[in-house]
Amino acid sequence: MGSLVVVISGAISGLVSHLRGRHVRSGIGVVFGALGTGGAVLAADVSGLLDDAVLLTLFSALLMVVAAAMIVNNTRRRSPRPSSNHDGPENRPV
Repeated sequence: MGSLVVVISGAISGLVSHLRGRHVRSGIGVVFGALGTGGAVLAADVSGLLDDAVLLTLFSALLMVVAAAMIVNNTRRRSPRPSSNHDGPENRPV
């Protein structure tokens, strides 16, 4: 219960700060909140119908997909990109 109070108070103070700075798109926030709430309710209902082993397997698969996506994304960022201003033979005037 204590951690919930801390999270809620932090979220409210952040919201107030961003509202003052006009960094909040209220319409998008309402849609996002409604879809997130609906998804959470639906997922809670579905999870009650599934066996614990199935849920653990699905969660493990999700973690593997996320880990793979993070590795691919990190690898792409670190790979050297060819420079457009190097003096290789293809860039020399004829």
